[in-house]
Amino acid sequence: MHSSAYPQATRRWFNTLGQRSISRIAQTRPLALALAAVLCANLCANLCVGLCTIACAPMATAQEPQQPGRPQQPGIPQQSGRPQQPGRIGIGALAKAPDAVWIESLIEADAMDLAVEVCRFHFDRSIPDSNAQAQWLMLLMHAKAADSLGKIDWNAAVKPLQEAIEQLQGLDPKPSALGEPTYRKPWVHWKLLWCRRLLNEHALAAYLAVPGRQALQEWLLQSIRIGLDGIDTLEQSVARMQPDKPLLSRADRQRRDQTRPNEITASEILDLRGELELLRADLLYQRSQCYASESDEQIAAATQMLSSIDRATGRLPANWAHRPLLTLAKAEAELQLGRHGAVLKSLDELWITLATDPNPQAKAWRIRTAALAVRSASRTQDWGGAEAWMARAGGWQQAPELALEHLGILVQRDANTLEPQRILALREQIADRFGRYWQQRVDAMLVSNPRFESGQRPKSDTSMASLELFRIQARQAIAANEFETAIEKLQQAESAASKLDASQEAFQFAMQIAALLERTGETSAAADEFYRAAISYPESPTASSAGLMSAWLIRKSDSNLDPEAKLLQEKIFLQRLRETALSWPESQPAQKASEMLDLQWLTSGQYIACLEFWKELLAKDPQRSDMALRRWLLVALVTQDDWLEKPLENPQGVRKAASELQAALLESKVPAERAALAAWMDATWLDANKPPRRWSLAPGPGLESPTPPDLISQIAEFWNRCEASWQQGGPQGGLRAEDAETAKDIDQLEQLRKQLGDLADGVSGGFQVRLDRFLEFGRLILPPGDRAASDPAKLRQRLEARISKEPKSLWWVYRSARAMQATSQLREVSLGWYRQMAAGVAAGTEPWLEARARSIEILRALGQESKAVELGQLVLASYPNLSDEWKKRFGPNRDPAVKN
Repeated sequence: MHSSAYPQATRRWFNTLGQRSISRIAQTRPLALALAAVLCANLCANLCVGLCTIACAPMATAQEPQQPGRPQQPGIPQQSGRPQQPGRIGIGALAKAPDAVWIESLIEADAMDLAVEVCRFHFDRSIPDSNAQAQWLMLLMHAKAADSLGKIDWNAAVKPLQEAIEQLQGLDPKPSALGEPTYRKPWVHWKLLWCRRLLNEHALAAYLAVPGRQALQEWLLQSIRIGLDGIDTLEQSVARMQPDKPLLSRADRQRRDQTRPNEITASEILDLRGELELLRADLLYQRSQCYASESDEQIAAATQMLSSIDRATGRLPANWAHRPLLTLAKAEAELQLGRHGAVLKSLDELWITLATDPNPQAKAWRIRTAALAVRSASRTQDWGGAEAWMARAGGWQQAPELALEHLGILVQRDANTLEPQRILALREQIADRFGRYWQQRVDAMLVSNPRFESGQRPKSDTSMASLELFRIQARQAIAANEFETAIEKLQQAESAASKLDASQEAFQFAMQIAALLERTGETSAAADEFYRAAISYPESPTASSAGLMSAWLIRKSDSNLDPEAKLLQEKIFLQRLRETALSWPESQPAQKASEMLDLQWLTSGQYIACLEFWKELLAKDPQRSDMALRRWLLVALVTQDDWLEKPLENPQGVRKAASELQAALLESKVPAERAALAAWMDATWLDANKPPRRWSLAPGPGLESPTPPDLISQIAEFWNRCEASWQQGGPQGGLRAEDAETAKDIDQLEQLRKQLGDLADGVSGGFQVRLDRFLEFGRLILPPGDRAASDPAKLRQRLEARISKEPKSLWWVYRSARAMQATSQLREVSLGWYRQMAAGVAAGTEPWLEARARSIEILRALGQESKAVELGQLVLASYPNLSDEWKKRFGPNRDPAVKN
């Protein structure tokens, strides 16, 4: 809870009372609870008669908004000369009645559950639509808000905060059956907005203590906006309110007491108007604190706050009892704008004025004045002025605001000599004395400490006391297995280090946070934290390792996901790998990330993504052109047979991405190499308009250099060599048993394929399917146990047996026919397979034309020239618009040599 201005002796008495109430009442039945509540209320009422004149409500300034109610002001009518009893207490200009003192004492004693029960008990038994019912409803809202705050886990605070708001809204009474609002509706609405401000205040302290809680900041800004809109609406309603006419006779007053014990007075309306103005200033101050110090957003919010206070000053009368609060709020706004001279001048005048102010809250207002003056002097490093104001107020022990400023002075002024243990001890004293809220305020001050400096900020002073304090606390929490606390302290340490421009220290703290999250089993959160560390501190030497670790943990996280969540997980995995590879291209983790991307894309058939990635990577790291060339080559190998079957991916998209990568590869070469590489790549990329579909005889420029050691590059290199050997075979060739080099290449390619399977965890897809098919074809025409001699009969038997497994596969029919065509003893057999191929596809298509052209070649090789000419003429007559390359293959003057 936030500060209360009760004297310490009174506070201790309240705490004792609250604890005894908990132990004795909490176990009773409802009837006993009600009786105990009434007895305790009467006891507090009698004891608080003398206390109410000295018990001051917390300040309603931007940092410490007031508690509900204020001491009764002179001149406000009373029902009688004695204190009003619970259940019959009127609003009385939001008077701090004994019931309010009692409920606040229970809250101070952490007996929020009991406070809620007591408020609900009295609310249910109050006269409907009476002042007393409204008073108990507002106290119930306060108790419920305090109860909710005590149960919030600030590391996951948005949902419980929103639930707390909804619970409070549920307490707001609905209009009567006649559709009229309840008598004290404006006050109840004000209290609801006040409770929202209270929740905001604690959320703001939690956010500033751990700025990594971005969700809290977003919730705060939205809640502040809702609160400001609510104030505007309520203000319009209050502006139309008129005080009730006074009741002149005792009989009239007694009759009125049975329904509405107190009429609405002009003083009450005035106080409500003032409360709304102060509440608006509070919310605008909270908005300014949601943004970075001295940022444009903070300056804009502080300027709006100042404008609002100036407007309120003109609206409210000069003799308003709480006008000093406007002066304090204005000083807070001007402090945010850096107007320290004006701040200290106005605060000095206010201090003098409050010395003779008869208002019971004047003492508390003076303490708030001193705290603001100390902060203003500290920001200009006027240590003498700050100490003088602290002495005026009686020392830091008088109020939590002073304690906070005292610690701020020590950290800012004595950072190089102050022992962290001293800060830690003072922090614990403040927490024990004033509560957890002020402990969070201390942490927020330590996190944002560099913003208090007006001179040159340190660039590498990582031994600063506040930073060391967070280190100590984190180590202590880890040793005690209090990992949530340790993570919070590391987040605070990271924020403090980043504000000190100690990015390497901040990065290390972020990495420790991620490691702790993984240790506690929060794999997904750990992955996100590693990723945040990498992109927040990209200049760190190990940032790329953090990026790679993030991707690895994403893949490692919960595998029992529904298909939609699994797809999203896969996208995040690839995105983080891609960012790692492109952000730090020369690092070892980035190269590992690019290999993982290749494996993922190529084994899932995402060739366009692979080609586009390597084009972008090549622009960042031209030294990897050899690897990029082999990715281009591998995609060409995988897609070269798309004309025989359904393409693995969008052909036009693949061709476009390949052309763009080709242009990038050419750009990375010196001019002398570009022409040769361009010619080789154009010949190699198997275009549909190039029916021979042959690889160049010599390796292209860039392929004659040593093969890069990565697995994908080696697969591309050996696959290309094996494919070229088969494509380039002469009339007696193809892959022959005596071709020892090709046999070795196939063996090596098989080993590489096994390594690929191990990396892919046995999953086979994408290019692996076509590579496996090529290797199977190679083993059929070059069986390991029969490489000493070639047996055409066995070759035919093996090929025809394989075709029978997939009789509709054009690839197996075509490749087997080509292998038989390359063996003189089997050419006539291959002719039958080409005829079967042509019969199985639509006439005029590319596979049909290829089968007919191969048939003509075999007829000529068998000496059947007339049949070859007749078939060629038939094709040309049927399709006169063929390209020149096809016309040459079907023409009568074609070289009779068999082409493969």
